[in-house]
Order: sequence, then structure tokens, then C-alpha cells
Amino acid sequence: MVQYVGFSAADANNIIALREAVAPHFTEVAEKFYVALLKNPMARAVFTGGNSQLAHQRELLTGWLSEVFSGDYGQEYYEKQLRIGLTHLQV
Repeated sequence: MVQYVGFSAADANNIIALREAVAPHFTEVAEKFYVALLKNPMARAVFTGGNSQLAHQRELLTGWLSEVFSGDYGQEYYEKQLRIGLTHLQV
């Protein structure tokens, strides 16, 4: 995928350089994402576990954002993103 989209070390370094500026906002981004998502009845129907499930999902999204801006895009990162993507497809 890295070769397909032409993602380079310079691209990774640019993302890492942004981390300091964006990291303080990860929690807010996750909160706003789920507020917007839950406005959609079909999306809202997926979340059957109440507030605890939503809190967990916000934590997962915050962690995902942290990983995206980490600059570590090796095999382990790829495999985790693949699992996440496949889970979203199943849902």
C-alpha cells in the first residue's frame, strides 16, 4: 500500500512533525466524531452497549489517532489497521 500511494519517509516525517500540534486535540476529535456519528440512526444502531461502549470507542479512536501520528508504519501497524478495517466491514 505504501508503494501504491507513494507514501514516503518524508510523508511520515511530516505527519510526525504535526503530532505535537494535533495530539492535544485527539480527545476532542474523538468526542466530536461520535457526536456526529450518533446523529445517523443506522450508525447509532451499532452501539448497543450504552455509554460504556461509547466511552470505550472514543478511547480506541484516540489511541488510533495517536498511532497514526506516531510515524511507525511497519508491519505491525499495517496488520492492526487491517484488522480494524475488516472489523468495520463486518459491522
